Amino acid sequence: MKLVAQLLDIKDVDKRIKEVSQRLNLSSFINRKIQTYSGGMKRRLDIGVSILGNTNILFLDEPTTGVDPKNRLEIWKLIRELRNEGKTVFLTTQYLDEADKLSDMIAFIRNGKISLQGTPEQLKSQTNNLHRITVSTKDLDLAEKVLSENKIEFKKVSDTFEIQDSILQTALKQLINANIVILEINPVKQSLEDVFLNATKGEQQNENN
Repeated sequence: MKLVAQLLDIKDVDKRIKEVSQRLNLSSFINRKIQTYSGGMKRRLDIGVSILGNTNILFLDEPTTGVDPKNRLEIWKLIRELRNEGKTVFLTTQYLDEADKLSDMIAFIRNGKISLQGTPEQLKSQTNNLHRITVSTKDLDLAEKVLSENKIEFKKVSDTFEIQDSILQTALKQLINANIVILEINPVKQSLEDVFLNATKGEQQNENN
């Protein structure tokens, strides 16, 4: 950290290192050799080096890869603090739950190009052509039987049935004809993982064609 601080021409090097190490909970380890640091400590040190110069734009490359859950949460907390201070943080990650929790904007990159981008809510609100039908608890077994007998594909989730939009009307007709009580019909909200898989699946199909 001292070398980087000197390269950045920070005036009071020791003071700044102390501030950063305290913020990262590394004060008691600052004089230890880096080789003795755990993976989580090394990741926090990487972030510490990035924020030494107090810049307004930060690039963090997979900062939580290989760290334990405790260190991961601490790094998340720090990233949120940096964002709340008005800093712009460019974060690369393979963890979609991390992107969902930390990001204002998300971009999926494939083959060096942005394939999809938007806010987490915008991306998850994209349709996945599925609706979830909720039926009365007493009708669960009968509903499953009716759908199966009519060869209607479905996925049972608790007391609901997920049905493709293309066969939704057929499914509803059969359930109503069987006097099954339908409580709710809702579009299935996607996770970021669903969005990513659907996007890459479409691209792979185009590549194969």
